[in-house]
Parts: sequence; structure tokens; C-alpha cells
Amino acid sequence: METTLFWIAWGIISYWTVKTFYFSLSKDKLEKLRKSALGINLAVLILFFLPWLPIAQGATTGWELIQRGNILVISLGILVAGSVCCLLTKDRSLLKVGAVSHMTASVLFILTMMRLMPGTLILTLHSIAPIIASLILLVGNVVVLLIWQQIQLMQKKRTKFQLGFAPIWIILLVFLFGGIFVLGKSNLTVNVKPKSLYSLCQSEIQTLPKLPFTYEKIIPTGSSAEQYRKDRIKGKKDLSEYATCGLDYSIIYVIEKAYASIGLQYYEYSKQDSSVKWGSSDIRKFPVNIDNVYGEILKKQGWAKQTKDGGEILGYGLPTLIYYKDMGDKNYYIDVVVGPTSVSLYLLIVQK
Repeated sequence: METTLFWIAWGIISYWTVKTFYFSLSKDKLEKLRKSALGINLAVLILFFLPWLPIAQGATTGWELIQRGNILVISLGILVAGSVCCLLTKDRSLLKVGAVSHMTASVLFILTMMRLMPGTLILTLHSIAPIIASLILLVGNVVVLLIWQQIQLMQKKRTKFQLGFAPIWIILLVFLFGGIFVLGKSNLTVNVKPKSLYSLCQSEIQTLPKLPFTYEKIIPTGSSAEQYRKDRIKGKKDLSEYATCGLDYSIIYVIEKAYASIGLQYYEYSKQDSSVKWGSSDIRKFPVNIDNVYGEILKKQGWAKQTKDGGEILGYGLPTLIYYKDMGDKNYYIDVVVGPTSVSLYLLIVQK
């Protein structure tokens, strides 16, 4: 129902825009359309610096995906930036190139997001930037098509009705029905059979043994695989080859109980006046005791430890425990990062 309402609204807006701008030749209107298209593309470029993936996938921005070498996102950036450069000029040929670049980016954007987020997920305000960018690009398609039509009017000087009325509407209809087809197909794929490694990761992490201490709550968190030990994902560029997900065990409000549950004392008490000294020597033993208890549990399930006893200081500057298991066509890694107020458990799955 929501999809139907969206396309009805989009059709009404497109009809009003085309009716207002299509039939009249005006340099003033062309200039307004050019500035509108330029603003739309600049807005999309700004959205590259906001999170494109949900927190459970690392809250990665578009710019970070470019830095990691994601070819689809790099292509998107080139197309949108190229469109901006062309729209900064008033040259008619370059304006047409900018229009083509924009429309190509709008189609590629949908395909890119389907590739980056192939599984089922809950959309939040934190990761809504790519959805906004996609809608802006769809609106921009109408604008750049009108720019193209205004240029045709100037170049050919024919009557208003003869100047490509059918071609423009054919293109609009192709985008309309093509968008419906893509959305329908993506919904079918996402809701019926999510087969991505990320979906597998989300499922598998729930089956792992819980960390062996008292905690307040468990919440989804980002990923750690790309921050250190990059050799594990060397040559792997997207979610078809590796996936990582995580759970954050919050202990900030139950920290004394968390330490006590594995035989440690968080606070040090003065024997003279019973006052509390901030922190005890047991704080340094926290990751060691986690390793002793959790490592033994995992060992019985066929996991091998890859870090020294008590963990190693890795990418975050925090004690980190790493366990490994060969799962046939995939390698599984568990990373336990021990922070001052929470302990994060990550699962990394790498396709061989």
C-alpha cells in the first residue's frame, strides 16, 4: 500500500513539473532547472559523508566505502561529481552529459544499495541517508529530462508539441515502471529468502555462547574486522565475500557485579576506614579471566585461540581476544574487545 501511494505521489509531482516546464521555451526556466539539478547533486554528495549502513553493519559512510575500494560506490561518486561539474557550466553539450550522468547514477544507486544491504533490516534515522539520496536522485531525473527538453527547443526551434513529446514521456514511463519492477523484485528477494553472508552472520552470532559475566543488556554494535587484522579480509571487497556483525555487552551500571561474577573485585576498599579507592589491581585481570573461562567454552566447541593468553592490544587500543574456526567453505572468527564500560563480541565470516 505504501509503495502504491509513493508512486501515485511521484506521478502527480512529475505530471505537474512536466506540465509547468515542458511546453515553454525559456532561458530563465533553463537556468532555474540547471541550478535545481546542481543543488540536487550537491545534496547527494553531502549525503556521502553520512552513514549508509546501519549500526549493526558498522554505520559506514559512503565516503568510507569509497576509501575501502567499493567499486559500485566509487562509480556512484564519479557519476554524481561529474554531473556537478557539467551542471556548473552553461554549455549545452555538457549539460546533456550531466543529465545522462545523473540518470545513470540514480539507477546505479538502487542497485548499489541492494548489493550493500541484501538482507532484511530495520531502517532508522541513523542510516536513512541513502534512502533520501535515492529519492532526491529520482526527483532529479525529472529535472534533468526537462533540461534536455529545453536544450532541444533552443536547438531545433520546432513547435512545442513536435519537440520530442513522445520520447520524453517514454523515458519517464521507463523509469516509473522500471522502478516498480526493481522495488518489487528487491522486496521479493529480501523478504522471502535472504541468503547473504551478513544475514548468516546475524543468525550465527545469536548461537554463540554468551560472554561469561554479569551484564546489563546486549545491543547490536558495529564491526571490528576492518579496524585491525586486515589480513583476514585481504582481497574481499563486499558482503558477498565477507560479513561482520557484533553484540555489545553493557556493564557500566553493573560493573561491580560483572567483575564479581568471574571472581574479581572492581573496587579496592581501604582496610583502615572502609573507604573506596577507584579501581583495583583486578581490573587488569578482567580480560585474562574472560579468556580463561570463555576460551575454555569455545575450545570444547572446536574453536582455536589466535591471540596470547589474556588477549593483545590491537586496533582500538583495548585488550582483544580472537578465536578461529574452520567451517569448510568459510572461516569464522570471534573477536572479544574488552572496554572499560562494555565488552564487544564480534563475529567475522570470510568466504574462502
